[in-house]
Amino acid sequence: MDTTSKLSANVALQSPISKNIQLEISFDGKIENLKTKAGLQYGERKKHELLSTPDLDLPNGLEIDIDIQSPIRNMKASVSHEFKRNTALLTFSNVQSLISGKAVAKIRKHKTQLNGKIDTSTGLKIELCLKTPLTKDFEVIINGNGGLHAFRYESSVSYGQERVRGEVNHEWSSEAIKGNMLLSTPILEDIKIEYDVNGNPKSFGTTVRASIGNMNGIEEITTVRLGEMSIVFDTTLKTTLSGNVKSSQLKFSHDGSISSFKTNIEATHADKTIKADASFKHLPSIEGSLSLQTPFEKLRDVNIKIEHTGSVKSFTTIGIFNMHPTKD
Repeated sequence: MDTTSKLSANVALQSPISKNIQLEISFDGKIENLKTKAGLQYGERKKHELLSTPDLDLPNGLEIDIDIQSPIRNMKASVSHEFKRNTALLTFSNVQSLISGKAVAKIRKHKTQLNGKIDTSTGLKIELCLKTPLTKDFEVIINGNGGLHAFRYESSVSYGQERVRGEVNHEWSSEAIKGNMLLSTPILEDIKIEYDVNGNPKSFGTTVRASIGNMNGIEEITTVRLGEMSIVFDTTLKTTLSGNVKSSQLKFSHDGSISSFKTNIEATHADKTIKADASFKHLPSIEGSLSLQTPFEKLRDVNIKIEHTGSVKSFTTIGIFNMHPTKD
């Protein structure tokens, strides 16, 4: 259908069942300078077009540009508005892996502008910037790449000359998980966190470090080994406050079954150590012992030993208790 007002339409549909769908619409005429073009195609793909370029003047007009091309993506949009001394502008674009946009509003001599961009061509990149006549510039930037098992992200938020920056790195493999984080602000010293886990469920180690600046921090190192009838656990904690370092350590080991075992525990803090050793046997007599060593004067060395032999009707039990406090 064609008329002198340049209105045209073209529709075609063939089946069974489906494909061969074609639609074309075109407008070229007033209200004011209205131009519209649409295209759709299904069989043998491609096409998908939309073009619209109105230009209205009422009397100091409005301008719109829209351009969509597919499959799938390619998108553009722009809106412009101006009445006397007040203006507004909006643009939007989506081309392949890049999405960008801009919004501008101007009232007399005062202009506010927002710019934005999202780029996924080599990971993820997001940029936002807001400028106003009443505040300092505000900006957000995010950069990242990688997947679930290995990724890196950097971000920053700025207000004028002041900026907050963050960073995250993470790696995850079959034998290790490790990464680090950083937070930098204008009001605090840099905050850093590092972590590392390696090994397997029966033998593994963990390390965690966290710090604020160079004078304050904490560090934890742990190793664990599991056997069929044994366990070894060792953890160390080191703290730093205003440059002063203090360390604590805990060691635990156990070997054997419920009828015959040995257990050792050792705890250290600020150069003071407590040790405890225990053993037990039931083969067929019963033997058990416990020793305790501490830095406390009245519990410097404590030893307990028990031996039991015989049956319910005839048995011998011996118990020994020794305590050696520090001599004055």
